[in-house]
Amino acid sequence: MGKLFVVYLEGRIYSCKHCQTHLALYDDIVSKVLIFYLFLCLRLFIICLFSSLICLGLQGLLVNGFL
Repeated sequence: MGKLFVVYLEGRIYSCKHCQTHLALYDDIVSKVLIFYLFLCLRLFIICLFSSLICLGLQGLLVNGFL
């Protein structure tokens, strides 16, 4: 059948619940990185949206002569 080679990982890892075999590093899981990236994009979108609304509001006040 062949030899079984086990590699032990260092740092934060995911391991098997039953046999404790190291499966992957915490940072190598793609879904966690993707979720963080999407959260960052959403946060930047909201900041841009509010800043543009504030600029439009100030521009409207300047046009109407309130400032």
